[in-house]
Amino acid sequence: MQKKTIVIIAGVIILAGLLAYNLRYVDLSTFFRNSGISPQKATLYGSVKEADPFPQPVKEVKVTMGEKTVKIDKNGNYRIENVPVGPQKLTVEGPIHERYEKEVKIRAGDNKADILLSLTADETMRRSLELQRQEKYEEAYEYLHPEEKATVSREEYASIYHKRYAEAGFKLKSFKIEPPVILEKWTNPQTRKVFPKTAEMEATLTVAKMESGKTVTVLYITQKTHLVKVGNQWKGFWVRPRD
Repeated sequence: MQKKTIVIIAGVIILAGLLAYNLRYVDLSTFFRNSGISPQKATLYGSVKEADPFPQPVKEVKVTMGEKTVKIDKNGNYRIENVPVGPQKLTVEGPIHERYEKEVKIRAGDNKADILLSLTADETMRRSLELQRQEKYEEAYEYLHPEEKATVSREEYASIYHKRYAEAGFKLKSFKIEPPVILEKWTNPQTRKVFPKTAEMEATLTVAKMESGKTVTVLYITQKTHLVKVGNQWKGFWVRPRD
């Protein structure tokens, strides 16, 4: 009787070992689907914010995991129900933000993943020029590359723009930005330093000469700007105002 019990136990152990070995090659999602057994499910939630000197509320962003896509709410939060357990790819996309991808290890129950989105290069440029249009030069300074900040202080930067535009009676009325071209590398003509993956873009500025509150002259200035990624933010190289 004891010998028979030992044989049964050995058989169970061998069978369990074979089953475990073969499960390495089984698509578990297919297994559960065909067997009618529901696999473990989980929930993924979190917030979506901007990586920007002056972050704005994130809008029009979609969060995708597997076959499920949700929109963020008015507070920039998202929640995806019934997410399969295991490694899953998280994707976030929006019109003015760069595509975000990350593999998330999902466990049963609630899982939190906060997301920090990078602005596109052209949206970064638009925000910088918009601050200049509003004569908020000290804020616009924050969009400069660290190499440029080493050459000019915030106060000097604001003073140069103020003297050459505001004090001279000129005002930036509007601007148009062309889509960026991503260069494999770019050499800063001032320092001769080479930067990889540089966004080169052209902007046309409409600058008006004002007298007694009225426009007397309109100038159209075209400038070429270069931006380089610093961490998860695009930073620009300064195009000095013309005399």
